[in-house]
Amino acid sequence: DAKKPKPTRGAKACKNCRRLKMRCVGAESGPPCDRCKNTNHECIFEESNRGKKSGKYQRTEAMAASLRKMEATMSSLIQSLKDPSKAFSASAGIMTRSPTPEGGVMAGGARFVEPELPQRKQRASSPRLHSLPDNTLNPLGLLAEATSSARSEAGREKVETPKVGVASETYFKPGPMTILPLRKIVIERELAPDLLTQGIVTSEEVLELFQVFFHNCSQHVVLFDPDWHTPTMVCGRSPFLFTVICTIASKYYKKRPDLHQQCLEVVRKCAYVVMSRGFKSVEIVQGFLLLSVWQTPSQRFEEDKTWLFSGVAIRMATDLNLHRKSMASIPNTTDSEDPAVLEREREIINRERTWLFCFCVDRSISGQMGKPWTIREDWIIRNSRHWGMQRLSKLYDMGLSALVELLRISTRQFDFLFSSTTTVSGLNTEIDYNTTLRIFNEQLNEWHDLWQALPSIDADHDRRTMHFITKQAPLRYNYAVLLLNSFGLQHAMDFPKRSGMDKGIYLSKCLEAAKKVVQAACEGMRPVLSYAPDTHFIILAYACVFLLKLTRPAFSAFVDEDEIINIVTTCADTLEEVSMDPTHMPMLYATFLRALLQSRQERSTRSGATTPYKSGAASPIDSTGQDDAAISSNGPNPENIANSLQGMSNAQDIQNADQAFINGQSIHSNPALRADHIDQLLNESFWSTLLPPGFGGPLDGLANGMV
Repeated sequence: DAKKPKPTRGAKACKNCRRLKMRCVGAESGPPCDRCKNTNHECIFEESNRGKKSGKYQRTEAMAASLRKMEATMSSLIQSLKDPSKAFSASAGIMTRSPTPEGGVMAGGARFVEPELPQRKQRASSPRLHSLPDNTLNPLGLLAEATSSARSEAGREKVETPKVGVASETYFKPGPMTILPLRKIVIERELAPDLLTQGIVTSEEVLELFQVFFHNCSQHVVLFDPDWHTPTMVCGRSPFLFTVICTIASKYYKKRPDLHQQCLEVVRKCAYVVMSRGFKSVEIVQGFLLLSVWQTPSQRFEEDKTWLFSGVAIRMATDLNLHRKSMASIPNTTDSEDPAVLEREREIINRERTWLFCFCVDRSISGQMGKPWTIREDWIIRNSRHWGMQRLSKLYDMGLSALVELLRISTRQFDFLFSSTTTVSGLNTEIDYNTTLRIFNEQLNEWHDLWQALPSIDADHDRRTMHFITKQAPLRYNYAVLLLNSFGLQHAMDFPKRSGMDKGIYLSKCLEAAKKVVQAACEGMRPVLSYAPDTHFIILAYACVFLLKLTRPAFSAFVDEDEIINIVTTCADTLEEVSMDPTHMPMLYATFLRALLQSRQERSTRSGATTPYKSGAASPIDSTGQDDAAISSNGPNPENIANSLQGMSNAQDIQNADQAFINGQSIHSNPALRADHIDQLLNESFWSTLLPPGFGGPLDGLANGMV
């Protein structure tokens, strides 16, 4: 007799009864059993694996099925990116928590999702998307909470809902570009950088461009960790940031002089795509920050995008809640050296470093343009002094902390000076400038004394970066001193009876601060000045312009005119030497300074025929007829300056003294700066005002939108 096939042995109990460890009865003739029938559960009998061979083949089949499911999910993800109007329902089961740093992502892409706790039923909370509020005290948070509750109460009912807007189930859920592992896959498949896909640069050139950027350009901006922001990591997270870094570095890439122009075309297109698609990430914020500090020269001020790009970066950073301190932790992890814990801490430092740099860009550009700043001080900014002392912080993070502290002090001082509610400009002329500016100068001196550590230059990237950051500190400090005391000097000229003997002190401080700004840039920062962002060249040009204003006849008795001319000429020569090409920002400022020197020489020649005056080094005579001591080459004497300025009774006297100097209108033509534009700048208001550019006067729209 032929052997009968061995019947497949089935389970003696259904899944529900096995879970309860109870006897399964009533299913002898087929499911459901009595218990499942009474409790309205689905009665399932699983096939028993007892006596069978190894399950390796079954595991392989299960893995293949899982891969097919993942492929289908990725296809739907990519399709949703191509057509945003289509709802992405597949994301519902993929992620319930926010991306890093709250969720935590390892370098390999593993995610940490907090398991459900059966012993305690948690109240449903708002989806943890970065751009959503962390509570329901505002309308957006309440809507997100209500959407989550509506989904949970709907149960298994299939309700046809619109595919867009708050009615969509996926509206408040993180999309594929928010989940780092998925974002990397999507970028590799569909959104690879155009610089690579179009063959503009090779992989070897990318490595060289990143080396140029991190070895030279990043010495001026404390925004990246070169050990973490590798080309592979940056490319996998943001093709936009990848393109921006390559574009900035291509300016200094001598092997291919034509590369920069090609990169510029790509980065403009990439910036538009990012905005039109609504992509948001920390890396995109960093990309726009770089574009705001390394701006491309534009034909007209109205075409400049510095203010626009910085605003986009700040708005996007706020949208991502970078201003909130991240307090999330990885569950079930107590080892502080766990790779997942370390990676999460790096993510948080990266977010907070980006936010602090947003603050610096906001306050710097706003102050230079005379516009209101956007970011107010929060917990992270107020505690920035200790932020750079974390265990994973870099040495140069202390430089960022110092800059944040300086800008906090400086902008608070400006807020007080512009606290008037009765004037159109807001400048308060009723305060006691003598006492106020004395206190403000002491605050700046305290900052200078606190941040005086000067590490030596070293081959190590961290120490090299910190070395040049400390070389940058005198530039920033003396610029703040110059800005502050220019208000005092202008007030002393406008209201001489109120200021008394402090007029000379203001002039002395302004003169010395302007000289030290030029010295810091042309000597301390000379090795890396070519790679500096636009802000540094603006500070340098402003100091030179201020020095030229002090060569007016009104101040000729108190300054060494020849010394100032030599300083400005040397500065223009230095800017020309460090420029890479005729359109490089230092070359444009060198051309501008030479135009000012030429204009001043022509004006002096015209006025000298009728109103000659001597330099301060030749014992000039003030308006009272008394001789003043010559100004030494080491700097002005505040007492002599104050005594001589007493002879000027009001601002009209100063204006009359300058009349011969400001009558001329011709200007040497220059290919980079139009003569009619320079004529407009060098009018009477240009030479008579001592306030910083952006706070009134013809320089408000100069310098590519940053002065």
